[in-house]
This record gives sequence, C-alpha cells and structure tokens, in this order.
Amino acid sequence: MKPINSKQRNKAFFIYLLLFVITNAFVVGIVYFNFKVPDDENQFLHNKIDYLSLKTEEQKDFVQKMNRVKSLLDTMDTHGVSREYVEQLISTELAFMRTNFAARDSSYLGDMYNNVIVTYLELKVAKSQLKELEDAKSDIDTYVETIDKLNDKLKEVERDLSICRQLNR
Repeated sequence: MKPINSKQRNKAFFIYLLLFVITNAFVVGIVYFNFKVPDDENQFLHNKIDYLSLKTEEQKDFVQKMNRVKSLLDTMDTHGVSREYVEQLISTELAFMRTNFAARDSSYLGDMYNNVIVTYLELKVAKSQLKELEDAKSDIDTYVETIDKLNDKLKEVERDLSICRQLNR
C-alpha cells in the first residue's frame, strides 16, 4: 500500500535536504573565513611590518650618511686639510646617497632624499667659494700691506730726492 501524500513527502524531504546542504555549506564557509581571513590579514600585516622596518633601516642609513657628509663639510673649515680631497669625499658620499636612496625610492621620501642631497651639494659649493674668497681676502690683505710698504718707501725716496735737489742747487 502506498501513502496518499508521497509526492508531498518527497518534495518536503528534498527541500529539507537542500536546506541542510545550504546550511552546512554556510557553516563551513563561515568556519573557513573565520580561520583563513585572519591568516591572510596576518600575512598582509607581517609584510607591511617588514616593509616599514626596511624603510626605517633605509632612513637610518640615510641619516648616518647625512651625518657623515655634515662632518666632512665641517672639516672643510679646518686648516691643514686638503680641501680638494674633502670635496671629493663629499661628492663620493653624495653620489652614493643618490644612487642608493633617492633613485631607488619612488615615494615622497625619494623627493626628500633628492632635496637633501641637492642642498648638501649647494652647501659644498658655497663653502668652497667662501674658502676661495677667504684666500682671496688674505691675498688682498697681503697686497695692501705690500702697497703700504711700497708707498712708504716711495715717500722716503721722494723725500731723499727732494733733499738731493735742494743740495744740488
């Protein structure tokens, strides 16, 4: 004997089965995202931390190079140091900084690095010109002293000449 509502029972069973599969898929999806998404976020954050620590190290290296160039610029003012040699060292350091920091970084830091390097180059040129002007000033002072001595000698010779002319009359 067959039940009268077998079609309805089969339909209800298939609906139950479909909802059961959908619910289980939903639960499995939630569990998957609950465990997988934090792992992906964690990996992303670790990559971000690594990137930021690398940038921090680069900035520390750049600051060390800046301090080295600053100390070399300060040694340009001391006497007894070969100015050309120090200028060559400064140019070498700045070229190293440009190739290793400014050229590699395409962010806003690259522009900052480049501006600092250009400023140091201008400072080197200005200090070099200042030293040349100081040397020229000392030369001018020497020439003024020589002129004063020669003027004194000229006055002395003119006086002697004047005395000789008076004696010859």
